Amino acid sequence: MALIKVTSRFSALLRSPAARTLVILTVLLAPLTWFLYREFEEATNSTIRALYAVGVAAPACGIVVAVLSFIAFVIRRRRIVLEVGEQVTIPGTGVSFPLAELGTLQLFSKNGYSYMALLPVHVTERLTAQSARSGQHHVHGYIVEFPAQPTIHSFELADVIVAAHGDVRVEKIGAV
Repeated sequence: MALIKVTSRFSALLRSPAARTLVILTVLLAPLTWFLYREFEEATNSTIRALYAVGVAAPACGIVVAVLSFIAFVIRRRRIVLEVGEQVTIPGTGVSFPLAELGTLQLFSKNGYSYMALLPVHVTERLTAQSARSGQHHVHGYIVEFPAQPTIHSFELADVIVAAHGDVRVEKIGAV
């Protein structure tokens, strides 16, 4: 089976509120920075030049901070939450096991997010709607929260896994 990595789509990140905030800040601060820089260049008095220099630095630093914050946001959101190939790896919890040991996939949604529990054969506990809702279970390490707009949806991934490894049982818990 080809390696599948679940992460957020880059296009979704570009349409996010963080991207809109970056654009708005840049559109507002860039002309102010340019205006203050032109005045700084024309000023002859050293005191006025110093004040304009501070005036130029403030919005310029604001733009730099906004860009760096957006880059950090993209890096954080582009982290891989699940890898499925010959090995099933959940980087967030450190759980890793061979795909051949995967016994059950449990799909559910909670608060608008999709979740998938990838339970190996040796794990006997199964989620119910009540245990998934309350968090009163011992399979936290095997549960993956899918991002808002993932590269592959949970039900699509379940279909791919079942096609590659037919012994896997899929249980749809539903909304909890």
